[in-house]
Amino acid sequence: MPALDLAGLTRYHGKLKDFMATEYAPLNSPSFTGTPAVPTADFGTDTAQIASTAFVQDAVDAVYAAIPQPAADADIDAIFA
Repeated sequence: MPALDLAGLTRYHGKLKDFMATEYAPLNSPSFTGTPAVPTADFGTDTAQIASTAFVQDAVDAVYAAIPQPAADADIDAIFA
C-alpha cells in the first residue's frame, strides 16, 4: 500500500477551504440565521420568487384601496357573502 501523502492532503484541504469560503455563503450568514431577509419585489411582480411580507401587504393594501369606501368600511363577511 502506498504511503499516504499528508502534505498533499493538507494543501488540498487548504485550497478547498479557501474555495468554499469565497464561492459560497457562510453558514452563519445573517441572511440564513435569525429572521431571513429577502428583497421586496416591485408591485405587480408575477414570478416564482419569494414574496416578502412587505410585498404581500402592498398587494392587500391595493385590493383594499380598490374597494369602494362604503364597502371597505363594512364588515368583511358582508363584502364576500
